[in-house]
Amino acid sequence: MPTHKLTAFAPLVVLCAIASIPLAIAQAPATKDKESSKKLTPVPVEADTAKISGKNTCIEFVGLHTGDDPKPRLGGFKKFDGVLLVEQGALKKISVKIEMASIWTEFDKLTTHLQAADFFNVEEYPTATFKSTKITPADNKGKVKVTGLLNMHGTDGEITFPATVKVTDKGITLTSEFKLDRTAFGMTDHADGVEAMVNVEVKVGQATKGVEEDEKEKNPAKEDTKSAQIERPRSGLAVGESVEPWTPVHVAGPDKGTKACPVCNYLAQPAIVIFAKDGANTTQLVEEVESLVAKHNEQGLKAFVAVLDTAPENVESMANQSGIVLTSVCYPDTKTGKKDLAAYHVDPNVENTVMIYKQYKVVANWVNLPSEDAGQLRKAVEEMVN
Repeated sequence: MPTHKLTAFAPLVVLCAIASIPLAIAQAPATKDKESSKKLTPVPVEADTAKISGKNTCIEFVGLHTGDDPKPRLGGFKKFDGVLLVEQGALKKISVKIEMASIWTEFDKLTTHLQAADFFNVEEYPTATFKSTKITPADNKGKVKVTGLLNMHGTDGEITFPATVKVTDKGITLTSEFKLDRTAFGMTDHADGVEAMVNVEVKVGQATKGVEEDEKEKNPAKEDTKSAQIERPRSGLAVGESVEPWTPVHVAGPDKGTKACPVCNYLAQPAIVIFAKDGANTTQLVEEVESLVAKHNEQGLKAFVAVLDTAPENVESMANQSGIVLTSVCYPDTKTGKKDLAAYHVDPNVENTVMIYKQYKVVANWVNLPSEDAGQLRKAVEEMVN
């Protein structure tokens, strides 16, 4: 199990470190609401122990895109439990366990993507833990320096971070703001589009945002019933269904050389997505799509063509020979491909599955669309973006 030693971080390391995720993939900048300025309510200390959870502690993080447009994204974790040991008015130990699947963000689809294999991989690593090994007073009153062992994403790391602690007869509060390197815990994907350093804020004495909504999430029956009534096409999502995050390997286009999630990166923007077998028909469709993206660039049209049945070098060669620069030509990732195709209900036996969507909702779907009938696609795209 890999081990790393890190310094200059912040409190409740476990919570903090978890926030190391590259949350830089949604639309609209992250904003702090009135919750962030609330007065802290001390967590009671009983028998020298303060119990923390989402009901009295919040862990929030903001990730940034690289480049000139950082697009900050806000998120955190809802489910965790831990204890703070307090002796003679001083914080002595911290121990925390976090349920990684409880991550929340400003956007549901982004939340789903961050749970996936290329980020937190919550199926393989369902929990993260932190146990302090040393807490020492800092130069200023109320300031401490915490050192301990964090286990997250299959990696152990010794972390040292500063915190501001206040202990009174009413209980304990703790605050911290710091930066954390997500790559130190094995989350190295999307390095070309997401900053490695993530801003983290932890407050013991303030409840986690939205924790009271958990009960509502336990009763999705109404939505499930609606989905079950949709008349599904032979392949692909039905008109009106929502697109899902997926992580192909891009060999051409704006995301070339990455495993960027199309839905996470471009969100509600209008898009064309094609899953197709290799061949002349697919090549001609790709060229048609390239011209459509160029024509409707000002409307924010994006396009993704996943070739399913040939070697990656053949996919790249086809894209290069066709001079593709605006359309993301890609192929399914070996780790997530089957899951991605299932999410889009793609039948791998058909020649192609063509969908267009806007605001996450499928507007039109074609199965086995011949390139000579691409006029149908052009017309539908025109109507969608205008």
